[in-house]
Amino acid sequence: MKFAWIRVEKAYFPIVAMCRVLGVARSGYHAFASRPPSKRHQNDQQFRMRIRNVFEDHKGRYGSPRIQQQLKREGLRVGKHRIERVMQSLDLRARPPVRFV
Repeated sequence: MKFAWIRVEKAYFPIVAMCRVLGVARSGYHAFASRPPSKRHQNDQQFRMRIRNVFEDHKGRYGSPRIQQQLKREGLRVGKHRIERVMQSLDLRARPPVRFV
């Protein structure tokens, strides 16, 4: 998290100073910056699009359990907690159907 913040703010402050203030090693930041994205991050990017599509196809009414069932029917194995994490990062919340009174 600190390294990501340094990456965003490096245009405004020197990397050396930010590393010293945050208490992290410069070599650690440079290793982070040159490292390719993890396999999990790459998979999450693929799931993001699919989860958003399922969510929008069902008018924003599907939560993580139903999205998991839908993805399972399509042959994708994804855990409910992983779907919840991705939905939170996309700011997706299932809304209940409006009841007729």
